[in-house]
Amino acid sequence: MKFQKTKVVQKFTIIFLVSIFVSCFDKQTKNAEKNILQKNNEILSPFTISIIQAKYPLRLSEINVMDTSSEIQLGNEIKDRIEQTVKEYYQNDCDSDSQYSYRDTYINTIKLDDSLYTVFLVLLKHYPTKAINSKVLFYDNFKKKFIHYEYDFNLHALYEIAMHKQNANTDEDSMAYSMWQLKNKLSTHEFENGKLKPTDLKTDYRINIPEIELVDFDTNGITDYKFTRLLHNGTYNAIQTTIFSLSNNRVDTLLNISE
Repeated sequence: MKFQKTKVVQKFTIIFLVSIFVSCFDKQTKNAEKNILQKNNEILSPFTISIIQAKYPLRLSEINVMDTSSEIQLGNEIKDRIEQTVKEYYQNDCDSDSQYSYRDTYINTIKLDDSLYTVFLVLLKHYPTKAINSKVLFYDNFKKKFIHYEYDFNLHALYEIAMHKQNANTDEDSMAYSMWQLKNKLSTHEFENGKLKPTDLKTDYRINIPEIELVDFDTNGITDYKFTRLLHNGTYNAIQTTIFSLSNNRVDTLLNISE
């Protein structure tokens, strides 16, 4: 009798272990299939880098990120650098094990021209939080190449995703949004009239200063680049101002204060 009980226990133990193995194998198989499908989709549908032309001073609240009429075409070198920036942000800052790919983090790129340098503001959406972030790239117009520096310009305290249905003013607006949404493979309406939604903090504190503007900080006749954002860590709020000087493939910080 004791021997039979032992055999029964062993039998159920084997069945239990086999079920765990099958469950783990099935989960690994599904994850592998998902990764393969994701990679195949990326190969079959090339990543579209959209770039919007804007002017200084830049107020993001005035920019329509869905406006296809403001988009411009640029060379592959610039597009490749932007795509690399998006990929690195996804890999280093987001939950790369989620159901989303690096493409889902991309919103749009804003191009700001000056005589010596061009600023590319790459707007990004964090996953899984969907917080608004951005990376700033500096391009030397004469050397025709990017400066080896990338500025992390976090905008989550100023803007957020509008998680409700798009209300287009006209049929033309509705069509433009549909085209932009299709091209960028968005599955939900995340922008109100094509614009980033100001946060309650931005509204309550009445923050209307430009996010990016040109200045001559040290009065030497050379243009410097001023970046302004709201610094927020849950309990502490401050306006952070950073001013950069660009020269000889370098980015020097002239000012970085929070007040």
